[in-house]
Parts: sequence; C-alpha cells; structure tokens
Amino acid sequence: MNSNATIAIVAALYFVLLLGMGFFFQKKQTGSVADYFAAKDTGVGPWVLAFSYMATAISAGTYMGEVAQTRTMGYTVFYMAVMSCVGSVLNHLVLGKRCFVLGKKLNVVTTGDLLSYRFSSPKAIRLVQGVVLLICITASMVAQFQASGVIFNVMLGVPIWVGALLGAICAGIYVSIGGFLAVAWTDLVQGVIMIIGGLSVFIGCLVKYGSLASLNLQIATQNPEFVTATGATSSKNIWLWIFIFAVGHFGYVPSFCRFFSAKKLSTLRKSIVMVAVANIGFHFFGKLSGLYSIIAIPELANNDAALSTMAINVLPPLLAGVLLAAILGAAMSSIDSLILLLSGVCVHDVVDKTLNIKLESKKMLHLCNLVTIIVTVVGLVIALNPPGAIMWVSAFAWGGITATFAAPMILGLYWKRSNGKGAIAGMASGFGIAMLWYLLNHPGIHGLVLGYIVNFAVNIVVSLCTAPPPEEVIKDCFPTKEEVATYM
Repeated sequence: MNSNATIAIVAALYFVLLLGMGFFFQKKQTGSVADYFAAKDTGVGPWVLAFSYMATAISAGTYMGEVAQTRTMGYTVFYMAVMSCVGSVLNHLVLGKRCFVLGKKLNVVTTGDLLSYRFSSPKAIRLVQGVVLLICITASMVAQFQASGVIFNVMLGVPIWVGALLGAICAGIYVSIGGFLAVAWTDLVQGVIMIIGGLSVFIGCLVKYGSLASLNLQIATQNPEFVTATGATSSKNIWLWIFIFAVGHFGYVPSFCRFFSAKKLSTLRKSIVMVAVANIGFHFFGKLSGLYSIIAIPELANNDAALSTMAINVLPPLLAGVLLAAILGAAMSSIDSLILLLSGVCVHDVVDKTLNIKLESKKMLHLCNLVTIIVTVVGLVIALNPPGAIMWVSAFAWGGITATFAAPMILGLYWKRSNGKGAIAGMASGFGIAMLWYLLNHPGIHGLVLGYIVNFAVNIVVSLCTAPPPEEVIKDCFPTKEEVATYM
C-alpha cells in the first residue's frame, strides 16, 4: 500500500469517527433548543470544556498560519503562543465565573440573551451582534476551509477545492445532527489528536534533522535575527501581539460562550488548569516544527503548507495520516463552533427573539439545520477563491469580533453604570473603526487595538451622559455571594 493510500484511509476513518460521534450525541440531546445550542440541560465537564474552548480559539489559522509565520519571523512567533495561554486563563478568571452564574440564573442560551437583558435592549443588541458575527464568522470559516483544502492538496495531491468540500460536508453533518454536545466532544477528540500530531512531527524533526541547538546554528547562518528574542520583528509588533492574544480573548464570542455550558462552577475552576496545559500542547510543537522547515524546505512556495509538508518528510505514512487528522481537527473544531454559533444567532436571536416568530422546538431545529447548510455553502464558495493567507483571514475575523464584544462584556459584568445606549454605540463604533483600519492597512495603530479603545471610550461616555440602567436589571446581573454559592 502506497503512502497516499495509507494517509487517505486514516483520514477516512477520522471522518467516520466524527460522524459517528454526531449520531451518538444526537441521542443524548433532550430535544430542546437550549440543549442544542449550549448543552444547558446536560452540561459538560472540565476536560470537554477546556478542549472545546481551546479548539474553538485555536483554529487552522493558528495551527497552520502561525507555523507558516515561523518561516519569516523565527522565534518571535512564540510570543503569540505565550500570550494566547495567558489570555485563555485570564478569560476564565475574568468572565468565566460571571458568565456561568448569569447563564444559570437568567437561563441564557446565547451571548445575545445575556447582553440584551443586561442592557435592556432585546432587539438592537441582537441585531448589531447578528451583523458583526455574520461578517466575521463567514470570514473565519473561509480560513478554515482554506486550511482543509491546503492539507488535502499537500498530503494527497487532490485539488484544493476537494479538500475544502470534504471538510465542509463532514463538519456540517455532525453539527446539524448532534448540536453542542457533538461539537464539544469532537473538540476534545480533535484537540487531543492535534497535540499528538504536532508532537509526532516535532519528534520526527528531532530524529531526522538533529537537536534544536544544531538547528539554531543553521538558522543563524541564514538569518541571525530569527534566533533572537526580538530581532525578527519590531518591539511595536511584540506589544501588539501581547494585546491581541492576551486581551483579545475577552471579546471572542465563540470561545467565552462555552462558559454557559459548564455543569457547575467547580467545572470552570478545573478547566483553568487544563486550558493552560492544552494551550502549550496546541501551540509549541507545531511552531518548533516550523522552525525546522526553514532548513528542511527552504524553497516552499506556500508557507501555509509548512506543517503538512514537514509531516510528509519526517513521519511514516500512518503517523502522517494522524497529522492530517490533527490539522483537519484544527480546522473543523473551529468550523463546527462557528456554524453552531451563527445558526444560534440567526435562529434564536434574530428569528425567535427579534422578529418574534415563534416555532416549536422541532421546527426551530430544522431551521437551524437549514441555516447550517447555507452558511457552510457560502463560506465554502468564498474559500474557493480566497482573499489572502490563512492567518490574515483569521486575524480579520478575530479582530472584528473582539473589538465589538470585549467592552460590553467587561463593562456589562463589572460596571453597574454601563447602559444599553452606551453598549450599542460602543459596539457599532468599535466594529466600524476596526474594520475601517483593516481596510486601510492599520495606519498608525492596529485596527483591533483602536477598535478596543474606541468601544470602551464610547460605551463609558454615552453611558455617563444617559440614564442609568434599571435597578432590577442591575440586581439580577450582579448576584450576591450567597446567590453565587448556590451554583457551586
């Protein structure tokens, strides 16, 4: 059996596993919309929560795109990895507990539920959220479909569109049949495979190309800046990465909405440690392999293909197939979460809560499946003629979402004076400025940073200039210690 056939068989078995998990967890659902979108009736444990959080935040844009960046920046790319770990832990500490408690107390299913109640704006908040997420999640899905296509092209030689299509079909099916439980548990499986795959390539590089010390000497002869702490980029970029990856997690809706699904408060506490460990596994092994690719494949035409090409070079076909599954896991663990979130926004937040079109649970879930098909097809079509490198498409999506939602989440949960007019004005201006600066190629300051600043500033100023929120809302959204203790 040739190597391509072996890799193809492993990939096929991987797809079968994911689809089987979708059908299995379909039987575990209670049939309610709340369970489909957030596992409200069943809940998830700390391992599933941690890996689902990380697999959502660390997409193919990270798993492949940042590996590609090691080829042009060297060791400085590891600032991104360290700050992502810091940001994940901080997000659990700052937003995790409060999101969980309010999710239980207010019966929150989506972020729109929480923000619309906190800011006494049941329709405006949901509409702003819907527009922002529709634009940014579609862009993020494009990056994941791009990644699937590149992986299959490099490892099996099939056209990029075939790989993108296979990834889209698989993710769309198991999301539509299994809902949040299928997404969360497949994220756990895919996260473990991602770590094992990345570690396998790194070990293969050590065996074939020698130690890191030897590698560093070889890289230094080509570009000495690559092996220094800050030489391959500017100090401005390093501070930017610290901000984006450490603070950016606070506004990334696909990740922090996981807090609503925890079984109990202690689940979140255990998840903090696990998410830190998972972060290290997700980030470091792949990037180290990317450093080896500088020497091993210096003439690689497409840097996004660095990790999968190194897998072909250093691993036997069976393990290369596992790595293929790992990278597919990075793509599909984001695709599934994004599809589920966007279908929730369209159906629960817009159709049900904003347009007030009431459907029974079964019809609501059928509509979710239809939305899943539509957004998958749209993302796939755009991915067949992609607008740029995987990492930069992902960065556009991350920046738009976080510049919109960080301020209302942090101010809404920690500052009682923040009100609906301030939140809506801040969200709209933060998103608008961030996107404008992306289109202008970030003149003077990065769009995400400027969007953050504008969002917080506008929210605070408008809130102070208008009436405070209703007392009953503040009482509900700022529970006492005794109330919090009931959710332990």
